Amino acid sequence: MSKIASEVVATALNDWYIAIKKQKVNESIKYYSEIKKQFDNMEEDQEVLAYYSLLEERHKMLLHSSRGEPLQKHTYFTEDNQAFIKKTNDKLEYNFYLFEAMYEAYNKNYDRAINLYGLAEKKLAEIPDEIEAAEFYSKVSYLYTLVKQSVVSQHYIKNAIAIYKRYPDYKCKLAVSLMIAAANYADIRRFEESEEYYLEAINIAKEVNDEFLEAQLYHNLSIVYSDWNKSNECIKSLEKALEEESWADSIYYIHSIFMMIKEQFKIDEKAKAIHFYNKAQERLISMENNIYEAKISILYNLYCGELKNNFKNCIDHIEFLKQQNDLESVDELSYLAAKRFESIGAFEEAAGFFNEKIWAEQKMNQVEGIL
Repeated sequence: MSKIASEVVATALNDWYIAIKKQKVNESIKYYSEIKKQFDNMEEDQEVLAYYSLLEERHKMLLHSSRGEPLQKHTYFTEDNQAFIKKTNDKLEYNFYLFEAMYEAYNKNYDRAINLYGLAEKKLAEIPDEIEAAEFYSKVSYLYTLVKQSVVSQHYIKNAIAIYKRYPDYKCKLAVSLMIAAANYADIRRFEESEEYYLEAINIAKEVNDEFLEAQLYHNLSIVYSDWNKSNECIKSLEKALEEESWADSIYYIHSIFMMIKEQFKIDEKAKAIHFYNKAQERLISMENNIYEAKISILYNLYCGELKNNFKNCIDHIEFLKQQNDLESVDELSYLAAKRFESIGAFEEAAGFFNEKIWAEQKMNQVEGIL
């Protein structure tokens, strides 16, 4: 059974929180029962678990005040703990907006997510906790990275890095923040600085023996090398990622295979590209991923068979990615398709893909400055 995304559980927690705030006892009892069952199949997420614990206490207080049920002795939600209750209220309000934002980002509703992150940031000012702040900066920065707003993203992630460097117990969080900063540098084509940040993060991952994180970093570094036109380094990084068993067994395996197919086609290693294409098809049979199936099909159609005959297949897959709001993939693959059709003199088809790239860029730019 596939795991439930933590963002999905978090938005259910938000529904529960609304029921508690409105003192809808029966609804609160219903959510309490249903949500407990979801945790067995949820992706591990300590923040969501912490939010659940706070709501569970609030739920018990609601049952005490509205149904006369006894409070457990350990509860902090008593009249003698007003200061704690105030802090908890601030934390619950903050979590509500934070997890709503994360859920909207999960569904690629980026403009809505950014607005909600803005509301969460206002509540964050009431929570004097540097690590909480660093977590927030990291999340909102990653969202801005997704929509290519690198300058805004870098502002947030540099704040997170500065905080994490003061706390030795948060080295993995520091590595992830360095990875986000590296992605921002890559987006503005400052590849040397991006590489430097990735290598620093990789050293941290090795230091803490987090092999999965190390593989993830090598995968992301391969994207930098690809954009930098350093194909050999790109392929070596992908090989390091794929040789890690936990990465190869994960849902992210197909991401690295996509990159490998693209890079092998790019350097005219067609036989190797087809080899990895076949490996992708094997994985897609056992692990459905419609977005990567479309992306890999675009690559195959661009480099195999009669290119002009494959125009409709490519444009159909681009349209599917648009429907999924996968703007980054529309941007990247439309440009690749445009250059491929341009190279054979199919200028009308190339123009169509250039227009798709422009559309994706405009959509991503629409979220700039919302906060």
